[in-house]
Amino acid sequence: MMLTNGGRKVGRANRGIASGEVHWFSDWAYLAGSTDPAIQDNNKWTNVYCPTRADVVTVLTGAEVTALGWTRTPNIIRFMQRSSGVPLVGWCGGIESQNVVPVSTSHYGRTFFRSDQTNGINQHALTYNLLGAIQVTIWGQEGSAGGVRKFIRTYYDSAGDQSAWPNDAWYPTAVLLAHATWYRYEWWMEYVTATTYRIHPRIYNMAGVLLYDSATYFHNNTPPAGGATLAAWYAAGNTYGITDVQLARHLGLTMEGQPGAANNDLSWYHADMKLSLDDWIGDN
Repeated sequence: MMLTNGGRKVGRANRGIASGEVHWFSDWAYLAGSTDPAIQDNNKWTNVYCPTRADVVTVLTGAEVTALGWTRTPNIIRFMQRSSGVPLVGWCGGIESQNVVPVSTSHYGRTFFRSDQTNGINQHALTYNLLGAIQVTIWGQEGSAGGVRKFIRTYYDSAGDQSAWPNDAWYPTAVLLAHATWYRYEWWMEYVTATTYRIHPRIYNMAGVLLYDSATYFHNNTPPAGGATLAAWYAAGNTYGITDVQLARHLGLTMEGQPGAANNDLSWYHADMKLSLDDWIGDN
């Protein structure tokens, strides 16, 4: 685990090199389809949740992947927005890799994503502790016809108590990410103490241009013109907290099945997901 200095990592990333050694990865190369072995990528994901998962979670390969514009790996995983037809009941599907990071250990994550979702209800797509009292939502999303917004959220403050607006959620500037477009999402989960942490998000386009980071994530629902940035909030000494540190060892991907979500059969996708314990991963 790298040491930190004023919220900055000391090591290769300060020299502009992103080359974190891979601790864990999933590229869904094992099998296509909606069976548990396919979704779990040969047990890289230890748990599969929700009885309707076959309707919403599928590993795609071949021509389907090519048609979506993905070329780095043969397979990708798709999460489809569907409703049961019953008012306020959504269909859900989720996977979780338990104990994937050592307890209270700073680490780095990377996934490529595309979202065609127009549903305006938040979906907690990438999380720690998939079920129960979610400690951290490192990437959520809400969509519209014009695009999609990615946000980070935590449900706990530095003491481990319930967090509150405006510090519970942080969004990039109001510009929407485009549908039908692949992006790279990275995050640094920095443990300041064994029970307090900071999340540092980054969004890149596929040309490797940094679009958003903690200096361009703002308070929940606060316009950039007058709002505090996540970077400034951290620089003031603020942190988030975890009371049960074991929960933040479990990494999850999910279509949350939010009540009231539209049954639009639109999807979002993940590809080539990796974790590192020592550095930013970049596009490696």
